[in-house]
Order: sequence, then structure tokens, then C-alpha cells
Amino acid sequence: MSTEHHLLLNSHLEDGILVLRVQTAMIRQPKVAEELGQEIRTELDNHHPKALLLDLAKVEYFSSTGFSVLLSVAKLVTEKGLPMALCGLQEDVARGSSILGVQRYVGIYVDEPEALTALKHTLAGGKGQA
Repeated sequence: MSTEHHLLLNSHLEDGILVLRVQTAMIRQPKVAEELGQEIRTELDNHHPKALLLDLAKVEYFSSTGFSVLLSVAKLVTEKGLPMALCGLQEDVARGSSILGVQRYVGIYVDEPEALTALKHTLAGGKGQA
């Protein structure tokens, strides 16, 4: 399992699932949100995963631009036919996510092990959203 580091992401593949851990606490400025989106797209292009897991455990603040980027990534991943999940949402990020209805588009889990289990189940032919 190789690990790659970018400005905003730490990434690795686990059983075909691209795990991206956001490494910055504040996704506040539009430029940072756009950079995050670009890094996610680059990782998707580089690895051609079966599923995407975005771990937001280190993120304390996620701006509306950040959520917009997140939803555009969810749309892209869905169009590719890949399941996507989020995990590790801190209270304020979880609140924003809930208000925007992000859970309608991606699975949301407490932590990485739970999200990986759900994605692996989905990939194995299990029912339900990742």
C-alpha cells in the first residue's frame, strides 16, 4: 500500500478504495476549496479506484465553497459509477453537511474503519448506499 502526500491530502489505496485524508483544519477560502477539489480529481485520475473515501477527521471548518466542491466531486464520482463515503466529520462540519443534505449523495460514517467496511460491502454486491 503506497501513500502519497499532497498539499491538502494524504492518499492510499485499500482493496481498490481510494482513501483520501484531508490534512488541513480549515477549508475556509475559495482558493483552498478549489485546490482540494483539484487534488481529489487528480487522485481519482491517477488511481482509477473502485470507490472513494474522503476522511475529514482533521477538518474543523468547511466553508460553503468547500461543500460546493465536495458535492461536485460526489457528482463526478457518481457519474463514474463509483460509491463514495465521508467519515470523521467533526461537529460543525457534520452540522453543515446535514443542513445541505450531503447524506443524500454519499454515505457518512463515524470513522474510517466503519466507512471502509460499508464500501467493501457495497463493492461486494451489498445493497444500500456506501
